Amino acid sequence: MNPKNDKYLQQVADELNLPFLVVRNAYFLYWKFIKDTIKEIPSNITKEEFYKKTTAFKVIKIGTFYLNWYILDSNNRKRKARQERIEKYRKLKEENEQRNKED
Repeated sequence: MNPKNDKYLQQVADELNLPFLVVRNAYFLYWKFIKDTIKEIPSNITKEEFYKKTTAFKVIKIGTFYLNWYILDSNNRKRKARQERIEKYRKLKEENEQRNKED
């Protein structure tokens, strides 16, 4: 937990006359909702399907957070390349282990 956040959350709790934990939970649930909504977007989504989904979130006094197609597509390509490297490494490791058993 960030002490700086606690300071601001306590200030809000005092101004609204609410318990600190209520304000803290509301704050974190808000960000959890945004994070979970973005995580629910499947990695194999098409560009057209992507733009039909809600991927922009307006946060009062902060601005709008959004995920655009190019960021998602770039991350998916990186993830796919990483998975291919892992599979290649596993295959090489298995081949090396088989060679060692044969010797």
